[in-house]
Amino acid sequence: MALVNVEIENSTPQRIYATSHSLKLQSGAFGRLYHLSVKDLGTAIRFLFLRRVNRLVVLRQLMTTISAAIVTSAAIADAILSGPKAVKHFVLIHTGCHGAWCWYKIVELMKSSGHNVTALDLGASVTNAKQALDVASFSDYLSPLMEFMASLPADEKIVLVGHSFAGLSISKAMETFPEKISAAAFVAALMPGPTFSAANVYTETCGAVIPELDNRVTYDNGPENPPTTLVLGPKFLATNLYHLSPIEDLTMATKLVRPLYLYPAEEISKEMVLSRKKYGSVRRVYIIAAESKGCSAAIVSSPAIVGTRMSSQIKRTKLKYISGLNSFGGQKTNNHVASLGLPMCSLKTPSHEAKGGALSSNYNAAPLRFSNQVSREKFLKKYVILSGPKAKKHFVLVHTGCHGSWSWYKIIELVKSSGHYVTALDLGASGTNAKQALEIPTFSDYVSPLMKFMASLPADKKVVLVGHSFGGLAISKAMETFPEKISAAVFVTALMPSPTLNATIVYTESCDAVLPELDNRVTYDNGSANPPTTLVLGPKFMATNLYHLSPIKDLTMAAKLVCPLYLYPVEDISKEIVLSKKRYGSIRRVFIVAAESKAFKKEFQRWMIENNPPDEVEKISGADHMVMMSRPQQLFNSLLRIANSYV
Repeated sequence: MALVNVEIENSTPQRIYATSHSLKLQSGAFGRLYHLSVKDLGTAIRFLFLRRVNRLVVLRQLMTTISAAIVTSAAIADAILSGPKAVKHFVLIHTGCHGAWCWYKIVELMKSSGHNVTALDLGASVTNAKQALDVASFSDYLSPLMEFMASLPADEKIVLVGHSFAGLSISKAMETFPEKISAAAFVAALMPGPTFSAANVYTETCGAVIPELDNRVTYDNGPENPPTTLVLGPKFLATNLYHLSPIEDLTMATKLVRPLYLYPAEEISKEMVLSRKKYGSVRRVYIIAAESKGCSAAIVSSPAIVGTRMSSQIKRTKLKYISGLNSFGGQKTNNHVASLGLPMCSLKTPSHEAKGGALSSNYNAAPLRFSNQVSREKFLKKYVILSGPKAKKHFVLVHTGCHGSWSWYKIIELVKSSGHYVTALDLGASGTNAKQALEIPTFSDYVSPLMKFMASLPADKKVVLVGHSFGGLAISKAMETFPEKISAAVFVTALMPSPTLNATIVYTESCDAVLPELDNRVTYDNGSANPPTTLVLGPKFMATNLYHLSPIKDLTMAAKLVCPLYLYPVEDISKEIVLSKKRYGSIRRVFIVAAESKAFKKEFQRWMIENNPPDEVEKISGADHMVMMSRPQQLFNSLLRIANSYV
């Protein structure tokens, strides 16, 4: 038997006894004895030892007589010194008009630290199937959260986190499920109380947000009735919410925000009845975003909490300011979207970060982040613009299947920063498009947003049309229909049919390569005797075959945003995509090879190129299938060069 003596600050010495079959831990202070199997000794020590103390000061003596076959002394020391107290489960709730996607940086940080995390989409938010007018009651809006809380085991407790408008959401959950919540964190959020009316907080917030800048409301019940939904404008987002966040996050948000139903104050008052016994039993922490200009800035600012009726009503709430360095620019400030502007400050992390993973330099070195020494303008001038554009170009970006316009967010920012025009579209049942996959059972339904956009262009305007992966079929259809409006077409590791290479062949080849892979799954909405109707990409497939060289935060975000793709019959594809040399063939084409793509392997890309030779082939080294994520600068350089060469 081996004896390990460990001295702990503000604690009596602990003793670990280990034999070849078991481990015991005894506390001199309380005389408690724990016994467990050594099957997972490291986890056992973390749990038993660190559940009682905050920090180890000295590892005084460690005898190495434990059998090497069971565990080494170094393993014990490492487990004691670095292990977490216990794995926590964080549940993250987004603000109005947003979705679970806005937590993507925090989700990855939580996972990397060994904790469990769940980010939910509330009613009519991004991947939630309903639209704003379908959730005309506050209980409908909250139902995903309430259903999740009800599904938790009786003995499990979670840390509930709400941002901004979601303060109301988590307050309702606190009142309904107090026994399942160990703590609640209000991140620059609305925070009512038993004697602080939720309706008043809600009304003040609406009054502060609705008339701001380019926000707009709809009157679906007629102009004589109150407004029904709120849509956040891009100027408001840029000025009041994301003014200190990385600009690519703002770009992404403008593509993903959705309308929020404006609930009557009477309904909020009815739904949000909070008691001291239930709501008041949950420990609360309030996190102040020091530079917030958002919807609750006036309500949740320091003066509004400290020394006013809010603080007097919520005495047990701890306050925490987020300040210090932000994630990329060294600003000693934080904006309203704390999960994007200062993600590292929202999670307590060790002072020494391990190499690799989301907490390492790989995370901080994500594309489009610029240091104080290299400004965005200098970067663009030196590495991107090259000799400068001949004239302003208009790039139209078309996403791959199961994705949306959000997948282009890095390229959008680079194009805008260089002074060009850019339009990224959501095809049918994709991104923020209102339809669901089963509502677009024909390929023409799927590509209709692109076709409508092309039809709306003035006769004298030409665009550079860019399609990624499955989006190659969409841009091929547009090339045949609107050749006079397209100066060049770029196939980014994309399906590229031709007048002599039938679209159904490349479509079938791609489906055969993707459908059976890893955890991808299909649905049979017309019965198991009929062909599958939709494809859903699995997280393992995405991590292994699509995003394996992309920043892990992009994979985390994509996992929250991908949606089902309707599997169109080959007969429909053959009917819809009929290409001619006169029209499709009149447009200059460039194929960009993603050198490390595992979804469309080199052989498949080469096969398309050989059977349908484009005007030019370009290869981007080190790019996975999601080229715009893994190699955004290189892709943009190529797009700009192509535009200058062929326009």
